[in-house]
Amino acid sequence: MDSKTQKSYTDVWLEIKKLYFKFHRQELQLKMVHLDFEKAVHNAVLEVFENCQVVGCRFHLSQAWFRHIKNNKELNRHYDGKTVVYQWLQSF
Repeated sequence: MDSKTQKSYTDVWLEIKKLYFKFHRQELQLKMVHLDFEKAVHNAVLEVFENCQVVGCRFHLSQAWFRHIKNNKELNRHYDGKTVVYQWLQSF
Protein backbone atom coordinates (compact mmCIF):
# COMPACT_ATOMS: atom_id res chain seq x y z
CA MET A 1 0.00 0.00 0.00
CA ASP A 2 1.50 3.32 -1.04
CA SER A 3 -0.34 5.60 1.37
CA LYS A 4 -0.21 4.69 5.03
CA THR A 5 -2.55 7.34 6.39
CA GLN A 6 -5.46 6.61 8.69
CA LYS A 7 -7.85 7.65 5.91
CA SER A 8 -6.25 5.17 3.49
CA TYR A 9 -6.52 2.34 6.00
CA THR A 10 -10.11 3.32 6.81
CA ASP A 11 -10.97 3.23 3.11
CA VAL A 12 -9.46 -0.26 2.81
CA TRP A 13 -11.40 -1.58 5.83
CA LEU A 14 -14.62 -0.05 4.52
CA GLU A 15 -14.06 -1.75 1.16
CA ILE A 16 -13.43 -5.07 2.91
CA LYS A 17 -16.69 -4.65 4.83
CA LYS A 18 -18.52 -3.84 1.61
CA LEU A 19 -17.14 -6.91 -0.18
CA TYR A 20 -17.90 -9.15 2.79
CA PHE A 21 -21.51 -7.97 2.76
CA LYS A 22 -21.73 -8.49 -1.00
CA PHE A 23 -20.69 -12.14 -0.72
CA HIS A 24 -22.17 -13.11 2.66
CA ARG A 25 -25.22 -10.84 2.97
CA GLN A 26 -24.32 -9.97 6.52
CA GLU A 27 -22.20 -7.28 8.10
CA LEU A 28 -18.60 -8.09 8.95
CA GLN A 29 -18.00 -7.64 12.66
CA LEU A 30 -14.53 -8.15 14.04
CA LYS A 31 -14.11 -8.89 17.73
CA MET A 32 -10.31 -8.94 17.69
CA VAL A 33 -7.59 -8.24 15.16
CA HIS A 34 -3.81 -8.70 15.35
CA LEU A 35 -1.85 -5.92 13.65
CA ASP A 36 1.57 -4.37 13.55
CA PHE A 37 2.17 -1.27 15.67
CA GLU A 38 1.24 1.40 13.13
CA LYS A 39 -1.01 3.90 14.91
CA ALA A 40 -2.87 4.81 11.70
CA VAL A 41 -4.00 1.24 11.08
CA HIS A 42 -5.05 0.81 14.73
CA ASN A 43 -7.13 3.99 14.56
CA ALA A 44 -8.70 2.95 11.26
CA VAL A 45 -9.79 -0.43 12.62
CA LEU A 46 -11.32 1.20 15.69
CA GLU A 47 -13.09 3.72 13.47
CA VAL A 48 -14.64 1.04 11.25
CA PHE A 49 -15.13 -1.68 13.90
CA GLU A 50 -15.95 0.24 17.09
CA ASN A 51 -16.10 -2.77 19.41
CA CYS A 52 -13.03 -4.50 18.02
CA GLN A 53 -10.05 -5.22 20.26
CA VAL A 54 -6.74 -4.37 18.58
CA VAL A 55 -3.80 -6.53 19.63
CA GLY A 56 -0.22 -5.85 18.63
CA CYS A 57 1.50 -8.61 16.68
CA ARG A 58 4.44 -10.15 18.54
CA PHE A 59 6.27 -10.89 15.28
CA HIS A 60 6.18 -7.22 14.25
CA LEU A 61 7.23 -6.14 17.74
CA SER A 62 10.28 -8.40 17.71
CA GLN A 63 11.10 -7.26 14.17
CA ALA A 64 11.03 -3.61 15.31
CA TRP A 65 13.20 -4.45 18.32
CA PHE A 66 15.71 -6.27 16.10
CA ARG A 67 15.99 -3.26 13.75
CA HIS A 68 16.49 -0.96 16.74
CA ILE A 69 19.16 -3.23 18.22
CA LYS A 70 21.05 -3.47 14.93
CA ASN A 71 21.08 0.35 14.63
CA ASN A 72 22.32 0.94 18.19
CA LYS A 73 25.98 0.09 18.87
CA GLU A 74 25.53 -0.41 22.61
CA LEU A 75 22.54 -2.72 22.21
CA ASN A 76 24.13 -4.52 19.28
CA ARG A 77 27.11 -5.37 21.49
CA HIS A 78 24.79 -7.47 23.69
CA TYR A 79 23.21 -9.18 20.70
CA ASP A 80 26.12 -11.45 19.82
CA GLY A 81 24.55 -14.88 20.25
CA LYS A 82 25.99 -15.65 23.67
CA THR A 83 24.21 -13.31 26.06
CA VAL A 84 21.01 -13.73 28.03
CA VAL A 85 19.62 -10.72 26.12
CA TYR A 86 20.20 -12.54 22.84
CA GLN A 87 18.56 -15.73 24.11
CA TRP A 88 15.57 -13.81 25.48
CA LEU A 89 15.04 -11.92 22.21
CA GLN A 90 15.25 -15.17 20.24
CA SER A 91 12.29 -16.49 22.23
CA PHE A 92 10.05 -14.13 20.26
